[in-house]
Amino acid sequence: MTTDSSEEKKSLAEKLKHPTANMIIGFLLTSVLGTGITNYYSAKRQQEKQHEEMVAINKTTIAKLASLNAERLARAEQLVTTVERGELESVKELKKMYQETELRWKMESSPALMAARQVLPQEKYYRFRDYMENEYRSRFLTPISQCIEQASQAKEDNSSMAAALQSCRIKEYLHQAGNCNTAILDILFEMAKGTIDKYSADELEEQKATHKKRVAVACAPIEGS
Repeated sequence: MTTDSSEEKKSLAEKLKHPTANMIIGFLLTSVLGTGITNYYSAKRQQEKQHEEMVAINKTTIAKLASLNAERLARAEQLVTTVERGELESVKELKKMYQETELRWKMESSPALMAARQVLPQEKYYRFRDYMENEYRSRFLTPISQCIEQASQAKEDNSSMAAALQSCRIKEYLHQAGNCNTAILDILFEMAKGTIDKYSADELEEQKATHKKRVAVACAPIEGS
């Protein structure tokens, strides 16, 4: 039995020395390993491509939300500047443009806010959405709109529009609303592009504390309001 086993091993060893055997084994190994490696990198590239596409979509929709907020504040600032210059003949048209951006914000901000759902945990997304739709609006946007209405009424009453705008502190509201908008959207944009995924646990906690502190300051209510 031992002799037969030795003979079989010797026979196998002799066969493996044959050039054709080496070629066949090499072909098989190359085919199997090559296919496996190719499939692995193809799947990995596909995952990377899908991630890149998702990042691009999130960045675009969050940029849309930023644009809506910025446009609304810019129109209000334009109106204030025009009043301060005494160019009252342009006020009616500028107010109409502001109201159009106000309507556009109400109509388009909700779909844009959905982008945040892709980058925030579910419970945090709902808090963020409620904040943008309620607290941010009531803290900053509503007082700005009310102030513009007060200035319009002052014009009809032949009173000073500039004095009305100053009394309702519209510049303070515009400034703080801009700061708050930037602070919040900076965080979302960073999360959307995947930067935050590269942080270690300690770095993530540090970033959370930094962003939380920044938002608390940037989005604080106007003192005395």
